Amino acid sequence: MGLFLGTHTLYSLQEVFSEYDLDWLFQKTMDPENFNDSRLGNALDAIYDHAPTIYGDIITRAIREFKLDLRSLNLDGTKILLYGEYDTPENYMEHAETIAYPMRGWNHEGRKDLKQLSFQLMVTGEQIPVLYSVADGNASETEEYQKVMKRLHTINGDLQKSVLVADSKMCSAPTLIDATEQKLRLVTLVPDSFSIRKELIQSTLNKGTDELVLLMKTADGEEYRGMSYRLPILVDLQNGDTVKTEHVVWRYLVVHSSRREKELAERRVNETADEKAKLEKRIKKFERDLYFCEADAKQATVAFIKALNQKFHAVEWETLENVTKPGKGRTPAKGAKISDRTGWGIKIRLAEKPPTNNPYSPEAMFVLLTTVSDCRILSDADILEGYKGRNVVEMCFKWMKGPAAVAPVFLKYPSRIQALGFVLVVWMLVYALIQREIRRKLQEGEKVRHPGNKRTEKPTTRGVLQTFSTIGRVLWRTDKNGGSQIQNFTSDHQLLLNILGIPNLYQENLPRAT
Repeated sequence: MGLFLGTHTLYSLQEVFSEYDLDWLFQKTMDPENFNDSRLGNALDAIYDHAPTIYGDIITRAIREFKLDLRSLNLDGTKILLYGEYDTPENYMEHAETIAYPMRGWNHEGRKDLKQLSFQLMVTGEQIPVLYSVADGNASETEEYQKVMKRLHTINGDLQKSVLVADSKMCSAPTLIDATEQKLRLVTLVPDSFSIRKELIQSTLNKGTDELVLLMKTADGEEYRGMSYRLPILVDLQNGDTVKTEHVVWRYLVVHSSRREKELAERRVNETADEKAKLEKRIKKFERDLYFCEADAKQATVAFIKALNQKFHAVEWETLENVTKPGKGRTPAKGAKISDRTGWGIKIRLAEKPPTNNPYSPEAMFVLLTTVSDCRILSDADILEGYKGRNVVEMCFKWMKGPAAVAPVFLKYPSRIQALGFVLVVWMLVYALIQREIRRKLQEGEKVRHPGNKRTEKPTTRGVLQTFSTIGRVLWRTDKNGGSQIQNFTSDHQLLLNILGIPNLYQENLPRAT
């Protein structure tokens, strides 16, 4: 409940709930003081021992009841930053192998001073969480991804046609082999550091632009063109207790993005201007020097130009004889100053390099890898479409660091953090299902109320909940009887309740005031 109200901080829930009609919400007398940190902490302790089993049952029922679409699964990870020492108490040592311990490690925020936990999440294309895991703060994300993959069999759903999409951390031999053994349709990004990536991109450029097939064109005109390669590899596959060495074929898809190409062209203009300004400054300083002979001037110039390391400019230069550099002091009426210097000088000119004639630059390309070799089962366009949908996990992580406010976390024990992770995932499940059901059941062209006096065909759960925040309940009482009345309840609210299957929530079944 605290998550839906925009806070997870245990010590402040009493204040948050004091503004709400808890008696009506729980249908019995309820004091906000009941939501103190000690009681909620004990509740998290109770949840910890059963969280994995409970969530397995919850998601299995959700798949069956709501007929969830499992054709697209997306896996990613993030770091949950923590404050505090988090010393493990002795009574938790018996669970040492199952508790994820806060540790220092790398994170996007660059906070080396804070401990953290590693959080992995697998969601459907509709942002519905299917599996999750919490690991030590310095755990290998690749290994944690593999652990999540091995738990896919616990999902009571048809995964034969599911496409599992993940970032480049999944592009490792053990993970790919594991996916092959499980007959999973895995799609992942090949890291920039892999030599096969550079080789395939260069091979694609050598074949010419006519070979690239249009895979996707977005509404704003962005085009994706690509070419796939089927490459065999010898791997050890495990079948039960036996290990058999077999040839498997994995498919690589080289993709060119017109948006990246455009961004590179725009960036080239800015980088060219910046480089020119820096080069001119260095050249001006270098041209001040004089040399005793032409050989010294040439030797110094060659070394200077080699150190420039310019990318967008060509450099031309020549030596100049009898160059005079005026020294300090006033120039006399006749003759030269003693401080004047004469010798061999250098003149350097810059010329901007023209862009290459090839409309496809390697920097605008990326390479995807899939364990599905047959294009009839999974086409190149399907691979790209699956990869383009990977941001659904990132959107869930934004919830964690936005409305859910799960990081940074202030809890006493590591086990409670893991239990809070379970509560968070359940919240994301309910959050996503509310949004999914409302959008699916709205009639064509039908719009619902949203904050800011707006109406939309694509409401969000957060917006829907905000529209209900204006509803109030007035209690009245006389000497003989009493009652209650709902205020600010509109037909828009009733429509949303009808869609969610709770049409009578605000009707005459309210408890009478006392």
